Amino acid sequence: MLLNNRLVHVLPCGGYSNVIDLADDVVRNNLLGKKASICIILDLDIKTNAENYIVHNNIANNIPLNYLPIESLEKYLRNKLVKNVDHALFRRLNDYIFQQKSLTEIVNDYTQNNNADNDNNGKRFYKLIDTELRERRKDRNELIEMIVEYLFEKNDDMIKKTTSFLTAQLKKNNNF
Repeated sequence: MLLNNRLVHVLPCGGYSNVIDLADDVVRNNLLGKKASICIILDLDIKTNAENYIVHNNIANNIPLNYLPIESLEKYLRNKLVKNVDHALFRRLNDYIFQQKSLTEIVNDYTQNNNADNDNNGKRFYKLIDTELRERRKDRNELIEMIVEYLFEKNDDMIKKTTSFLTAQLKKNNNF
């Protein structure tokens, strides 16, 4: 009902600077036409960097920056698999994705060899996970699908916040 025959296309195109540059290019060159609207949604943890990037690169368009009301995937995984372990999620990922090199081994490698205390954004931890995924010919999407399914099953607040946020963005940008 929400979309009412509207086309919504999500285009992940790299880091925040790539997203901002692409949106600027789309607007400057009118690539979507006059009836289309564009919405930039970034991770909340890069808000200052994104705003500084826009100022430093003299980007002047009317596309508002929006930030997800949840932590990034990297921070979420670090929190739920290392810091405050969610045992049900850990077990599920270990059983279905990390069958050859266990998640326990990855976490141990991370905590012992990767300066985990200085990895506040979780990027070092995610790099270890991503490396294992690639070695097993799996991709990030499998991991994300499993996490999202888990969050829906738990009726987690992250799903509620994200759904409310995206619904508000769609309404605001498409006059629903």
